[in-house]
Amino acid sequence: MAQFGTLAAISAVAFGAGVLAVHPNAERVFDRVLALYASAPAQAAAPAPYHGPQSVGRGGLDDPAEGPPPAVNEAGAGWRLVKNWDFGADGTVRNYGDLIREFHFRDNFNTFDQGGLYGVKSVAPSKNLALPGQPVEDPARPFRDFTAHSMRTYLRPLNPHATHVTVERREVGSGFVMPKFTLPAGGSRLGRDILWETRVRLNNPPPGYWFAIWTVGNKWDRGAEMDVVESFGFDNGGGYTNYDARLFHVSSVGGKDRVKATHWEAYVPNRRADLTQWNTFTWVYRKDDTFTVWFNGIEVQSGTIHWTLKGAPDGQPLNMSFIFDPAWGHKKVPSVNLKDVPVAKFENAYYEWDYSRIYIRP
Repeated sequence: MAQFGTLAAISAVAFGAGVLAVHPNAERVFDRVLALYASAPAQAAAPAPYHGPQSVGRGGLDDPAEGPPPAVNEAGAGWRLVKNWDFGADGTVRNYGDLIREFHFRDNFNTFDQGGLYGVKSVAPSKNLALPGQPVEDPARPFRDFTAHSMRTYLRPLNPHATHVTVERREVGSGFVMPKFTLPAGGSRLGRDILWETRVRLNNPPPGYWFAIWTVGNKWDRGAEMDVVESFGFDNGGGYTNYDARLFHVSSVGGKDRVKATHWEAYVPNRRADLTQWNTFTWVYRKDDTFTVWFNGIEVQSGTIHWTLKGAPDGQPLNMSFIFDPAWGHKKVPSVNLKDVPVAKFENAYYEWDYSRIYIRP
């Protein structure tokens, strides 16, 4: 059906620490018809079992972590694993103690509500780890837990007795985490190639879910930022929604992207995915400032970005944080600025993380 071209439009623009999006939908009816004939979504094959030794790593080339190589052969050879967050009882991040040693529960700008734009607040695991005003987890009602092979980060109403929640009132808690590990620079300023790979799925995503894996520096002004994946549960009217988590986009902020689409189908192999199944996202950012992103081993984006303020060629160099963003809603995006959502929609809603690994090529 590719000969019909683009029939639905979703335009995205960056705003603050997140990305705003507007979704023109004048041709959404035709796009739904195309979806009936779309090929099956490209899913990640189950990874080959890794039976070798594993360690979480200290983040340096002189003392690399133990673990498997990257999943994408096209990324090339010569990578050294420097951080290996393999979640679950059989991994390297097995429990809350390991998680606390490796992760923060606030963002790189030291806020727990991501600047107040999302409809969630990150919940701290204990009072001594909480910022002033940050919600603290009740052990009887966790926002993060571990299985044998994964970590689950939940979306739950902060008030256990709530019947409805609204984005602008930020009445939902999230299991947001951010690695303590950062890089001092990126691209040509770092002088080395890096690879970040994450395997993740969504379970029962509620309307308005907001899922992103992205990098950003210690300052932000329309960049530098890399959205390795971003997806949210929009409702554009007329039955055209992303409640089933089939669409996403991959974009830099402050860079130049090969794919510059106003419709998210252009980023997704076969025009639809299934983010409720296991999927692997791989980002390579090279020392010549070029980058490539793969979704389940299929290239979905490439381009160039300078890791500087605004992404300017002569801009101020920035450090690099790696963001795991399992959120809900956005006050500045009408299609996910939801009101009075029944809490039943959040039943068993969580983001499940298999692993996330960072490699450096000397």
